[in-house]
Amino acid sequence: MKHVGVWGVVLLLSPSPCCLQWVAASESPAVYRPEEVNAEVQNENWGQAVDSLIETESSQQQSLQTSLDAAENPGEAAAPVAEGAGALADDAADSNKTEGLKASAKNVAIGASLLLFFMGLFLLTGKKGAAAPPSFDEEEEPLKEPELTPEEQRERQLERMQEICDAAEKIATATGAAEADVLHAGMKKNLQQAREAPDERTFKDHIAAANNLASEVDALAKDYIFALVEKHATAPPFPDVTLKEEEKDVPLLELLEGFGGSTSVRCAAKALRSLKDKAENASETVRKVGDYLTNTPTYKNDEDKARLEQRASGIEYLNAMVASHSRDLAVGSKLKEVAVEGFHTLLFRDHKESVLLYDGDCDLLKITLNAMQTRDLPPGVDVSEYKNECTSVEKRINDLQGRVDEMRTHLEEVQRSRSLQASYRTSLELGKISEQAAAEVNALWAVLEELNIGFEAGGYRNRDLVPDRIKRACDTVTPECNAILNRLREVRKRVDNLSKDRQGASGGFPLNQSILANILSSVEGLQKMADVIEGKAREIVQIYPGITNPKDVSDLSAEYKDHLIALTRGRATADLSNVEVTLFTIFEDELRRLVKDAEEASAFKFPLNSPLEKKMFRLKMRFDEKAEVGKHAETLTTVEEALASSRVVLFSMHQLIRDSLMRNVH
Repeated sequence: MKHVGVWGVVLLLSPSPCCLQWVAASESPAVYRPEEVNAEVQNENWGQAVDSLIETESSQQQSLQTSLDAAENPGEAAAPVAEGAGALADDAADSNKTEGLKASAKNVAIGASLLLFFMGLFLLTGKKGAAAPPSFDEEEEPLKEPELTPEEQRERQLERMQEICDAAEKIATATGAAEADVLHAGMKKNLQQAREAPDERTFKDHIAAANNLASEVDALAKDYIFALVEKHATAPPFPDVTLKEEEKDVPLLELLEGFGGSTSVRCAAKALRSLKDKAENASETVRKVGDYLTNTPTYKNDEDKARLEQRASGIEYLNAMVASHSRDLAVGSKLKEVAVEGFHTLLFRDHKESVLLYDGDCDLLKITLNAMQTRDLPPGVDVSEYKNECTSVEKRINDLQGRVDEMRTHLEEVQRSRSLQASYRTSLELGKISEQAAAEVNALWAVLEELNIGFEAGGYRNRDLVPDRIKRACDTVTPECNAILNRLREVRKRVDNLSKDRQGASGGFPLNQSILANILSSVEGLQKMADVIEGKAREIVQIYPGITNPKDVSDLSAEYKDHLIALTRGRATADLSNVEVTLFTIFEDELRRLVKDAEEASAFKFPLNSPLEKKMFRLKMRFDEKAEVGKHAETLTTVEEALASSRVVLFSMHQLIRDSLMRNVH
């Protein structure tokens, strides 16, 4: 049937009569008559066209064959060609052209039929050779590991038990429990005895004993994790700076919006908030990982190796997180102290400035009133009524001075208080009194304006217009200047000590030295300002006795007020410079600690071929970039921003570790 099928394909592929005749001759040689075929070929209408085509093909084939023969036998190529040419010439002379063409047509037809035959055979063979999709049953089964010999199985189990013993050792070290050390020692002993076991039964007994001890170690680990999480839950709350205002909690950062020159305090408050977020995230991680590790099944045999290793890594990680949280609390306490000190300085500065302003207003009002009372009244003015009005104004000025003195009392309370909430509450009272004083000052100037009294008065009494505060200018200015200079000396000393310590320290991750240089530069400017004001105060004391013009007295009083305000701001700036040095040391230590934490996190051992390892690598690179920004920053603000960004990346790194420790293992 296959033989007939092949010929059937040939018939389909070649409908020419020559092909059919050649096939018939191949199937039944006795029946086939070439003479009849020649006659039939001669009688076909299409024979002439075929003859023309065949002559062309025959000529091309002969040329191709000649070229191939020449390539194979270069020495003999010329003779056959010459002989062939001579033979062709003889045939052309002696034979009939028609008979030659018919014979040539017959040969080419047979060749074409053979070509079609082999093409059909090739197609069938190709179909028969194409592999059909294998059925499910015919698919190859996955390669199985070769069966191990009993000795190899024994060695394989010993290797697994050794890894389990190593995990138990990590647990014993991490927990610090003497009982865990004893259990681990028992495991090592049983493993050694298993290696030396003379028979299979003894080997299995020691392996079983080691597994039982590993189970006890795992139980201890779960108890330790449970206790650790519980203890961590009772840790002190993270330091925060939130003040109550009308029964409402107001964050320090929100309060700082109303204060100028608060860059360092704002940095401390923002760093405290960022560190608080980190600590809260860490506490949440400790709770989740701890709960997961305490609720997974306890180790039973070496099939639970991965679970025991997970617990061992979890204890080490939780210990590190709890320790890091303790350091966060310590750093948070320092940042809170800095923020409170800085905010306290800002409160005192602004309210003292208000007191000095109102002192100056009272002095100017008194100078103006005294000038009115010493002048000669123009005709037509009721002297009694005028004096009554002046007396009324004088009483109101004295009342205003009383309010200013009340503000000064509250200001001293702010200065003495160590409680930020108490200081803030007092400052709120100061604010209310200040609003009342401001309204009264404006009202008094309006009354004096209505009296329309100028400063034409002169004479010997004008020097009595000078306020007592101006006469005692040096007594007030000199202590303020000394306080500024003392603070500046302290700042210089701290900066010098820091510079020496940083030069002697090897490695680490120091901040940019230019930050300290900028602090020192601002300190030098403050010293010059203090020296200038102290000199001005001496001039005031020297010139006031010779003043005869009330306008000069007013100008002198205003100048003195400005000097006192400048000293107040300068002293606050000096105090804040000291805050900046403290903040610099905190930020530098914090950057080093973050770098260390990131190194430890990136060194976490993930399971083999875990995709989390590549993610950790990318996060570590990103962390390093953020840390480098902090290292080269030239302002504390930039350092704080870099620290906050680094904490965010570090949190993502810890999330990967948490995901790994909370994965399902079997």
